[in-house]
Amino acid sequence: MIEIAFFLTVMGIVVYGCFRRPGLYLAYILFFQNLNNMFFEEMGLEIFRYSTTALLFPALIVLHYGKKDFGKITSQNFKNGISIGFVLLLIYMGFYALLVGENHEISFLMSFIFPVAILFMIAAVFSFNVPVYKDIFFGVLIFGLLTFVFISLFNISGVQDYYAERGVVGQETGMSVITQGRMAGLMVLMAFLGIFYSNIIGRIILVGFLIVGLYWLFLSGSKGPLVSMLSTILLYLFYRGQKKSVLKWTLYVIGILLIIVINFDIGNLPLYERIASILEPNKIRSIQRYYRWIVFFEYLPSHFITGLGPGGWGKHIWNSLESYPHNIIIEFVLDYGIVGFVSLLLMSGIGYITLINLLKEDKSYKYLQVIACGWVYYFINTMFSGGIIDGNQPFFAFTGIMVGLSIFTKRSDRSKDEKGIPPYMYKTIYKYK
Repeated sequence: MIEIAFFLTVMGIVVYGCFRRPGLYLAYILFFQNLNNMFFEEMGLEIFRYSTTALLFPALIVLHYGKKDFGKITSQNFKNGISIGFVLLLIYMGFYALLVGENHEISFLMSFIFPVAILFMIAAVFSFNVPVYKDIFFGVLIFGLLTFVFISLFNISGVQDYYAERGVVGQETGMSVITQGRMAGLMVLMAFLGIFYSNIIGRIILVGFLIVGLYWLFLSGSKGPLVSMLSTILLYLFYRGQKKSVLKWTLYVIGILLIIVINFDIGNLPLYERIASILEPNKIRSIQRYYRWIVFFEYLPSHFITGLGPGGWGKHIWNSLESYPHNIIIEFVLDYGIVGFVSLLLMSGIGYITLINLLKEDKSYKYLQVIACGWVYYFINTMFSGGIIDGNQPFFAFTGIMVGLSIFTKRSDRSKDEKGIPPYMYKTIYKYK
């Protein structure tokens, strides 16, 4: 009975988002497909798991998209450097797989097209509106919280013991602890940054999200999301001209961590144990990925021009077709050569410039700033784990969102209305304000 009520609640939010708050729906399909799959599997309705996309996404288009503006924005997309970088990679991957590759390369290409390329295009085309960015922000918090509650709900007898077995978590939920750690870190990041822009009631609510997110992060035992989250917060404070606030907010975070320590027995949490193991010399090799860089520089001179091809790291180096180097720079450059280097340079370089330009704006652009910080958070994460078709799909979804933000920062007609926002940012695709 509880499962049914929970399922209906989440589906109600998703349907409401589709009809009334498109950003909520976009947050769900872009970043919480794992949650969607878990829901339908738990209810014994796995065959219908694609219904939230197949049925509701067309409804979203019919209800909210303006045909005239859609053509204009699609044209702008393909002229943007981020999109050019992504399309360049996709085209090269396709040519290599179809002309040179074998079944492995073709299979890799298909896995990249669906869902990675699809998510990128959806994010790039349908995220050109200030209210949508705002709803994506709230969607990440709401669905992040619901994901943790859902997982905890069905393992209530011993949540900490459950997470202690990292491999079991992925098998039973279909969502690895690394994926969960990244979700938790994103939830913490957005709640933390949202505190800067909120009133007292909003801050109290966001602190609640912050505490839950931190607890979830410590349960996951994932170090990469913690490092990425802290790095992004420091970057935000630095470029927002709040260097003096670093100490103050550091003290706030320490206070919240103390609450977790006192109330949740942090000494038994997986992340604490894994960080503590760094100090043990006999275990330090388990966290070192420097060997992959040694391999990278060994193979680079011979493959810098054409690369090893899609999935080349696993096929030609690691002798495991499902393996990847757990670093997006190594994977792009070694697998796709100079094309991969240029592609990543365009996406990351323009993305970073867009982030800096937004952070220099006033608080009228708060949701745009937070969303851009979400992109840099996932970009840092790609340096620690995941591959471009396994675990890093949210990075490419955020990169698609950065297309619209990049175009926005380059606009010259940026006169503001009484709310401090350029009017065209309300009227691009969606018909609602």
